[in-house]
Amino acid sequence: MHYKGYYAKIKQDVEDQIFIGHVIGIKDIVGFHGKSESELEQAFHEAVDNYLAACDELNQSPKKTSEDSFSLNAAMRGMEDEVESEYTQANLKDN
Repeated sequence: MHYKGYYAKIKQDVEDQIFIGHVIGIKDIVGFHGKSESELEQAFHEAVDNYLAACDELNQSPKKTSEDSFSLNAAMRGMEDEVESEYTQANLKDN
């Protein structure tokens, strides 16, 4: 999941039936959650927008890490596989 140049790592909490996400590639901790894909995406957009607004209010630049785009892209591919695997496992348990 990406928005305005920011990416998210998503995990599923099967017990609470929600998805939990964290913005990656920044030094600050920014989290969000949702019960559905659309709710999760909206929460991610709001989290990024709120983060950028807070940085602006504090007159600070957003604190991106120094990772290059190649390593970030590789990490994203790995996380997509992890989320798909967790989602598949959760669905198999429910059936």
